Amino acid sequence: MNRQVKTEIIFEVPGTWQSLRAAETWCREQGYETGSGDYPNPIAITNGPYDHTQKWHNFTAHEKKTCFGIITGDMREGPMTVRIFA
Repeated sequence: MNRQVKTEIIFEVPGTWQSLRAAETWCREQGYETGSGDYPNPIAITNGPYDHTQKWHNFTAHEKKTCFGIITGDMREGPMTVRIFA
């Protein structure tokens, strides 16, 4: 995915799933919605109504190109990176 990144934040929190939870919490606090985990694929970040059960592999090519951002990384142990696109 070659899109310009507006914001990039790395979450590295000790403990199983803690980096992922911190990234998801940050997204919610910013008013974004996140999809379901689909390792090794990214987790989609959207700005607006969203089906929370949607996994990356169920997105259309257009949805992947136009999503608001993504979360990537080792979902289980971290670190996780949040990228919000310009």
